[in-house]
Amino acid sequence: MMSKKNSILLGLLLIQALLIILFYRPASAPGLKEIHLAEGITADNIVELAIVDNAGKQVVIKRNSDKEWQIVSKEDSPEAADSDKINAILARLSALTADRLVTRTPASHLRLKVADNDFEKKISVKTKNGQSTIFFLGSASRAQGVHIRVASQDEVYITQGISSWEFGTDTDFWKKKKSEMPQNDEGEQTENPEPDAAQ
Repeated sequence: MMSKKNSILLGLLLIQALLIILFYRPASAPGLKEIHLAEGITADNIVELAIVDNAGKQVVIKRNSDKEWQIVSKEDSPEAADSDKINAILARLSALTADRLVTRTPASHLRLKVADNDFEKKISVKTKNGQSTIFFLGSASRAQGVHIRVASQDEVYITQGISSWEFGTDTDFWKKKKSEMPQNDEGEQTENPEPDAAQ
């Protein structure tokens, strides 16, 4: 038969275990409504996309006056980008939702790789009306998706809508294939005009 002392110790251990479950579990809440992560953004009103990886490598892509996308860098002249590819990924990004809240604690941002200065990918978009939004894509959460945080917010969510690898920082990743470039009357490939944000 268990002694009174052992019963008390067992009770204390059970209480401690319950407290750990209540206070240290991820901050996801049952019944959390699906939220839209890209408030005020639609694919057709985005005019600039900038991506930075965890090594500091960056690529900037802008929409020109003909609504075609071009890769922009300080060293090179603008290069034609794969507009179909960019429009497709921006459509998914602007429609991004999440229904699982992982944490509201800023101290967890580093661990989940969604901190301001420590991330897997930093994705910045600008719209026609001047709105700028930054997303931090972090570590993968097994088969459940990827951790994501919107800049200036503490909340970190898991989303299955996108993956870090879809936002490459190599210019070749976004370049328009040569066979897809328009040709002039002589059959020579031509580049699109320089970027000028679509109005």
